[in-house]
Amino acid sequence: MKKTFYILTIIIGLLSCNNHPKQVDKKTIAKTEITNSKVDNSKYYTKKDTVLIITEIGDTLKFGKTEFNNIIDKHTEFFKEYPENPDQTYFNGNDIE
Repeated sequence: MKKTFYILTIIIGLLSCNNHPKQVDKKTIAKTEITNSKVDNSKYYTKKDTVLIITEIGDTLKFGKTEFNNIIDKHTEFFKEYPENPDQTYFNGNDIE
């Protein structure tokens, strides 16, 4: 009787463990979480011809005026008070060239 009970318990346990999580399309999530609020970042634009950014490890990044201003336009996450979830930021930025 105990063997039958143990075997029945094991079979029920194995049959109840086949619930697979639903596959979620990440692009659908990304499109639903995109906020279409356009922020005016023109106060961060440069008026210089070239912008040099020197990093802490001694690298130097050189950007032209239009290239720097395009970065400002396309990456509004640099100027937010609180950072967003990195995955959400990545999926929101997929349409950027």
